Amino acid sequence: MKLFLLEDDDNLGDALVYSLKGEGMEVERAASVAEAKEMFPRSGCDLALLDVMLPDGSGYDFCEWVRKTDEDIPVIFLTALEDEENVVHAFGTGADDYVTKPFRTGELLARIRANVRRAGGMREKKLDDTRLCVWKRGERIDLSPAEFKLLKHLTEEKGRVLSREQLLSLLWESDTSEMDANTVSVYIRRLRDKLDDASEKSCITTIRGEGYRWEGWT
Repeated sequence: MKLFLLEDDDNLGDALVYSLKGEGMEVERAASVAEAKEMFPRSGCDLALLDVMLPDGSGYDFCEWVRKTDEDIPVIFLTALEDEENVVHAFGTGADDYVTKPFRTGELLARIRANVRRAGGMREKKLDDTRLCVWKRGERIDLSPAEFKLLKHLTEEKGRVLSREQLLSLLWESDTSEMDANTVSVYIRRLRDKLDDASEKSCITTIRGEGYRWEGWT
């Protein structure tokens, strides 16, 4: 799980990053709204943790900015402001949860996992361009850039048979005359390994001598 942390207090920020990484999570941290806006679009995070009072603005403003580009990512505010007005304001900007400082790390971890799990359910069987992954039954399945590109094209052409040559051109977008078409077979196998359920029919069918066809999610 990868988290995005917006916190300008170095002591708290460093301690929080240390604790979260100790739980096996990846963390990207920004210390200002400007830095966060630069880092967030390419972070590919599963959840955002936001402070409210920042040197160049507020977490509320950043949350509203995030919601214009990503409606699904869970957002949790971490702040010392515990009055009702601020809590209501936070949810009004698009927050999913609100935790007041000081907080217990165990409780925060539980809230993080619950919110990511809930968001995963909302993204069931959904391609996620920002994180290069697919959500299936609430589970995040990470894909390589080539795997994601191939899967996206297959799903957009559902029911249509796509030849190895077409898919090879899609993956490299260059002269493929010297490339081995069997490379496509390797990527198809990787996708099947990640997406198929053992007891169900594969979501990708091989049409002998012609290519591959996307059948739909299992």
